Amino acid sequence: MSTGNFHQTAFLHSNIATAAGLCLLAVVVALLLKVACVVQRKLRVLRALKKDFPTPPGAHWLLGHLVFFAKGEREFERIFLEFAIRYPHVCIYMNGPLDSSLSVHHPDYIKAVLQRPGDGLLTTSGAKWFRNRRLLTPGFHFEVLRPYVKLFSDSTNVMLENWEESGAGTSIDVFQHVSLMTLDSMLKCALSQDTGCQKRKTFNSYISVVHELSALVMSRAKGLMAFVSDFIYYNSASGKRYKKACKEVHQFSEKIIQ
Repeated sequence: MSTGNFHQTAFLHSNIATAAGLCLLAVVVALLLKVACVVQRKLRVLRALKKDFPTPPGAHWLLGHLVFFAKGEREFERIFLEFAIRYPHVCIYMNGPLDSSLSVHHPDYIKAVLQRPGDGLLTTSGAKWFRNRRLLTPGFHFEVLRPYVKLFSDSTNVMLENWEESGAGTSIDVFQHVSLMTLDSMLKCALSQDTGCQKRKTFNSYISVVHELSALVMSRAKGLMAFVSDFIYYNSASGKRYKKACKEVHQFSEKIIQ
């Protein structure tokens, strides 16, 4: 290789490295600007909230009022009930250094919130509510439900047969049996599907997954995970179990519908 070609190659590599460095720098600067905009917006909202609403004491500089979760569920409920009594109208709870939640305790304040969903059966009143309610009445008339009574009865009889087969003196998980009976009735009435789920053990796993989903949702709602991003939660052990359970439930539903 001649000296001229060597210098040209070195110059080309140098330019590529410089361009790559500039691109990386531009990406970093763009991300920093994005973060700065988000922080500025959150600070602006937080200042506006604190200007008009009180904040209970005891907030940690990083975790905010989430620090009370560490004291246990009972103590957490006691503290927040005490705050609700101390601030009978509304107050702000800090979910971190920048995030906050507005807790409304008085009906006059909740009226402003209830106006946002618009008029519905739960939020309207007077003549409009009465008219909407009467529109629903025919759908739940006894004559409409009469054809389903036999289906309910058949599902109940299957459950009772399962109890008899268990034998006298045998302990029975009533909750599991009632759940399967309810599922059997819903599939027959809503989807015209007689799957025999009360006799097939494969459906027990579906009921267990549904119960696990409920437990995971309540666990997240009562813990610190309720206030972290979905990305962090879904990469935690509970989040991975939640996604797996959702996938199993959706696969079951799609199979029934198909």
